[in-house]
Amino acid sequence: MLLFVYAVNGARGFLAGFWQLLVILSVMNLIDRFLVDGFWVGHTKAWTIPGTEDLKPYITAKDTCRKWVFGTVGMAVISAALSGIMVLLLH
Repeated sequence: MLLFVYAVNGARGFLAGFWQLLVILSVMNLIDRFLVDGFWVGHTKAWTIPGTEDLKPYITAKDTCRKWVFGTVGMAVISAALSGIMVLLLH
């Protein structure tokens, strides 16, 4: 991801790299939330462990809100850290 943002896209500096990384990571977070967690885990039997059927749903409404908040804040923190590292490496 860093290769694409800084080498291919030509991001220079902290802010340009931060925004590009934040967008990429946020899109990955949305895909994980809706496709993996929402559809694949929640609506298929691929992740059903025999004997635990009565424990569904694995992700409750309370967990969903917490996951959104931590996912959003986490992506911003990770983007800032990676951008800071790249600024230090490029200068």
